[in-house]
Amino acid sequence: MSNSFAVVFDDKARRWLNEHPSQDALVIAYEDSRCCGGGHIREVWLRRSQLRDESSLVGIGDITGRRILLDRRISHRMPQKIPVTVGGIGPLRGLHLDFSAEEWARLLYDNAAPSSRP
Repeated sequence: MSNSFAVVFDDKARRWLNEHPSQDALVIAYEDSRCCGGGHIREVWLRRSQLRDESSLVGIGDITGRRILLDRRISHRMPQKIPVTVGGIGPLRGLHLDFSAEEWARLLYDNAAPSSRP
C-alpha cells in the first residue's frame, strides 16, 4: 500500500459512506479515449471496484473497512492530497473528487515525467 497519498473525506463524504455501507473497494479510475478528430477524452472518477481491474490498481489507503485503489496510469500525476466530497443529484448523487481547477488540469493534461510530481 502506498503511503504517499492522503485521501481526505469531508463530513458529507463520511456521512455518505456510513449511509451506503459496502465491502467493495473505492477506485479512483482513469480512462483515456480518442474522439473522431484524434483528440483525447480523459476522465478521472470514483467508482466501486470490479473484478477485472485489480491488476491495474495500487492500494493507497482505506476508510470504513473499504480499500481505496488508484489506477497506476495516473499515480505520477495525482496530487498527494486527494479530497473527496459528495456531489450530484438524485441517482447521480455520490462520492466525487474535489480537486481545484489547477489540480484537475495537471491531472488530466500534464504529460510531465513521474519525477516532477511535487
